[in-house]
Amino acid sequence: MALMTFREPNQVRWVGIRPGHRGTQILLDIDVGNNTQILIDGTQVTITYLTSWFMGLVRDGAYSGAMEITENDDTHVCWLGYIDTLALQIGRHITQDLTFPIEMPVGYKLKVVAAGAGSQVYGYVHGWEE
Repeated sequence: MALMTFREPNQVRWVGIRPGHRGTQILLDIDVGNNTQILIDGTQVTITYLTSWFMGLVRDGAYSGAMEITENDDTHVCWLGYIDTLALQIGRHITQDLTFPIEMPVGYKLKVVAAGAGSQVYGYVHGWEE
């Protein structure tokens, strides 16, 4: 039996898409109610690559959730997802798995905004940092 000469430091934490042999894997939880949750702040010192995300609504009601990338001064750059209630249905969700990752340069924010009385948005973001 040959000895393993290379082992990634985060190998036992792989969840979902394996990010390859570069950087450190990230798995960020989304859990926000009628507020804004900053998942990655603009003061980061690494480049972040996003590979997949999931966002869902917890309860019935007239509310919504949005995931977006902004510059550090909150200038909008791009939407990653928007979800709202349709006919007050519970369990609505969106999911995205990318063939090629989105690169977030240093100085950008990734945030989720939940709006509406009683809103509750949950989910995750997966990728890696270099």
